[in-house]
Amino acid sequence: MILSPFKSANYFSFLFFMMACATTKSPISKIKNIQNFDLKEGVYDTALTVGNSVDWNMKLSIPKIESGKKVPLILALHWGGNLTTYKEYADCLAFPALDTLGGIIVAPSASNLHWTQPINEKRILELIGEIKKHWPVDEKKIIVTGYSNGGIGAWFLADKYPELFSAAIPMAGYYRATKLKILTYVIHGKADELFAIKEVENAVRLTQKESPNVELEIMDSFSHYMGCTYVEVLRRKALKIQKALF
Repeated sequence: MILSPFKSANYFSFLFFMMACATTKSPISKIKNIQNFDLKEGVYDTALTVGNSVDWNMKLSIPKIESGKKVPLILALHWGGNLTTYKEYADCLAFPALDTLGGIIVAPSASNLHWTQPINEKRILELIGEIKKHWPVDEKKIIVTGYSNGGIGAWFLADKYPELFSAAIPMAGYYRATKLKILTYVIHGKADELFAIKEVENAVRLTQKESPNVELEIMDSFSHYMGCTYVEVLRRKALKIQKALF
């Protein structure tokens, strides 16, 4: 079962925040091949061919890229929801919080699955592999972030693929204690209804024993169903990563 903000007693509260978030108007790209995608500055609602000719729905935020320059790559994983949830997440949280990094932001659809499931794990690795091959991204500046289902996925990927990602920002998820090798900023609401702050604090504390590069910021009074209001704190953490690594 996917942890979805739409299936809860706080549905109407969450819906209010979704409606309050401005939706970015995005051109629909007809080009599905990563190799031939025109990296013109803008926001795109598209589908890219990944792996064995799988058209994967996603939103892209492309910065102005100077000739001969490489830019950061940010993988942004949405919370649980329906097939269009990635658009809401990108428009109200990921893009406004992360565009200051001057990187390519990719917000794909989980296709009603957990981000930790093998099919999504495989597609993410194939997607990043193709992007690194054909787009001007700096391989030392690849960041993964996500909220709720996406936060769980960000922690999972940061743990399993430290050679691929430079830093991670998991938000509003639950985590198992592990040894994280990359810079990781965890953000969690003190009033989170789905994932108790005490459990998150415990997992982070145990991880910090061997991973001093992991930090936790607790947001007082923030509910799980306030995803769109986490823009400012996500931006702060992203800029902190930029200062540390870029």
